[in-house]
Amino acid sequence: MNCIIHNDISAVNTCSMCNGGLCKSCVDKQLTIQNTLVCESCFVTKAKHVIKETEDEIIKIKKIRRNITIILIIGLVSIIFGIFIDNHKENFTQWLLNVYPSIGFIWGFHIFFDGTNRIREKSVGQQISDSIAEDRMMRDNTIFFYWILRILLTIALFIFRGMLFPIFYIIRMFDLNKKEKQAKDDIQFAQLHIDNVLQHGDLYRDDR
Repeated sequence: MNCIIHNDISAVNTCSMCNGGLCKSCVDKQLTIQNTLVCESCFVTKAKHVIKETEDEIIKIKKIRRNITIILIIGLVSIIFGIFIDNHKENFTQWLLNVYPSIGFIWGFHIFFDGTNRIREKSVGQQISDSIAEDRMMRDNTIFFYWILRILLTIALFIFRGMLFPIFYIIRMFDLNKKEKQAKDDIQFAQLHIDNVLQHGDLYRDDR
């Protein structure tokens, strides 16, 4: 088998992606993806794919930033609007304590717009255990109270998370900005490698 780039030279190794032959000259260039040897063509193709995925990730980051900012603004506008229409606003601290849980309910919706929350999958054993517990509660006629309690606890947690949202917002924005910067650095790094292969690689040379 000959080299897929230098067709008149025998191959000493193969590309881990396309299984094409690589001669000693190609191997010495040490083009690798995840520590496996690849040819110039596969390297450029994979690098472009990584850039596209990273660009999509940046779009998601911007979407998350926009969504949680809108939720924050809605809550703040609700507070400001409430100050102007409430006749008992002279005691602002007491008023805020009374109205803040309602604002927390509004801010609680950020969990649906964050984009990174995932429902944790239960193991088979946990599913069986839950099923047995529900069957037992059905026989004891306590399933109704179980679900009422579960709903109330979910709402309480929802509001509690919403009340902490301003703190979460600051932390989340810092994290998103950091991730976006890292993603842009990764794109620049990948593009530099592509440009290097396109300029110096034998596959793309006009005089080869």
